[in-house]
Amino acid sequence: MAERSDAQAVWYVAYASNLARDRFRSYLAGGRPLGGLRENCGCRDRLDPARVVSPLTLVQGNGIKQRLRWRLADPGAWPIDVALYGEVAENEREIELEAKIILQRRFGRLRLITNLWAEREFYFDGRREWVLNPTAGATIEISERIHIGVEGWMRSEYLDGFSGPRPFNMGPHVYVGPALLVNFGAVWWTTAGYWRADDPGRTTQVGDAYGPVWVRSVVGVGF
Repeated sequence: MAERSDAQAVWYVAYASNLARDRFRSYLAGGRPLGGLRENCGCRDRLDPARVVSPLTLVQGNGIKQRLRWRLADPGAWPIDVALYGEVAENEREIELEAKIILQRRFGRLRLITNLWAEREFYFDGRREWVLNPTAGATIEISERIHIGVEGWMRSEYLDGFSGPRPFNMGPHVYVGPALLVNFGAVWWTTAGYWRADDPGRTTQVGDAYGPVWVRSVVGVGF
């Protein structure tokens, strides 16, 4: 079969969980995707795509969030500082309930902190799942303006009613790496680089939501 030009080809656009190869193929070849509520009849041309363009990562989506944080005691009053955090998010895909227990202990310039973080997702397509996102870190105050440390976080999804081998994107995935905070007063900058500690020999595949390296960088402005 002669290769078609881009002008002759049919282009498919997918986002979010539909970027996963197995899920996307169920729309082309027919069948029920993981967590789906109905069977797809498939397309007339059920062949795999001839070419895949790298996905573009956008923001979570349009929506609103409501947050509440409650510190149970003043810092240092208890052996471990404890705070509770709750969040409700509504967007075009889901309603999300998020809860955290935040634990912190200071030893002079050293600070240890962990977030015991879980979410309950109610997707509008009928799926329900639990998501675990615990984090932990240690930072040292080099000066009033500079803090360095090491952080780690995990991501793992548990879809209601799921059975069988877990797809790669459902995790659990663990990332660890160094972090830096620079505080200029009204402006601050924090950045970190993480390496995936699980499955280090895996070759990145189309549809993978978690690569071998993850980088974050945030600039904040105070008023």
